[in-house]
Amino acid sequence: MNTSKESIESKIKEFNNLFSKEVKKLDMFYKGTKDKVEVLLGATQTIIEDVYSFNKDYAGVLREKKEADSQVFSKIEHSLTRFQESLSKFDFTSKDLIFHDQISSMVSSVESWFKIGLSRILDLVLCLLTNAPRPVTNIS
Repeated sequence: MNTSKESIESKIKEFNNLFSKEVKKLDMFYKGTKDKVEVLLGATQTIIEDVYSFNKDYAGVLREKKEADSQVFSKIEHSLTRFQESLSKFDFTSKDLIFHDQISSMVSSVESWFKIGLSRILDLVLCLLTNAPRPVTNIS
């Protein structure tokens, strides 16, 4: 009987040791997962704060830029309309010869329109925001 009692006690100790090891493994897994979740939460919070700050700081600037861009594009559209009207004034259906002066006038009209249009596009590109904040996260 003593041997069976000792055997049972031995099995119980073995089970307790095994159970303790598994509990320690689960506890370490929980702590590691908790640390990783905290890092993710911190990074997410930083990103949200950066986006909120960006929106708060640049909302007015972006709205003003959008309005200015709309004005520039409406001017370009107006220039295109004027250019189209000036082209329609030329009589291409006539059987008379088109003189060199007329061709030169048309070419310089096209050139000036492109210079005006391209300078406005260049102005738009140069006005793009280049100092927008970039989120910085410290992930260990």
